[in-house]
Amino acid sequence: PNVDGVEFLRGLGERRFRGGIIIVSGESDRVLSSAERLVRASRLKLYGAVRKPVSLARFSECLVLQRHLWRLRGR
Repeated sequence: PNVDGVEFLRGLGERRFRGGIIIVSGESDRVLSSAERLVRASRLKLYGAVRKPVSLARFSECLVLQRHLWRLRGR
């Protein structure tokens, strides 16, 4: 609470968060792209970005894609 999404992502980067991130936003494509760049620049694991309203199908695609990538990497 009391922080916006960008501040929250910065905090995760500062804390070296090791989990994966799916960005969910109702903001413009430009803001969403900026958030994606911030996540990558912070060396956080970006699983995907989903626009609001959230589609279960799109959210699931992000998770399935990441699972596939894990398998390719032998994890």
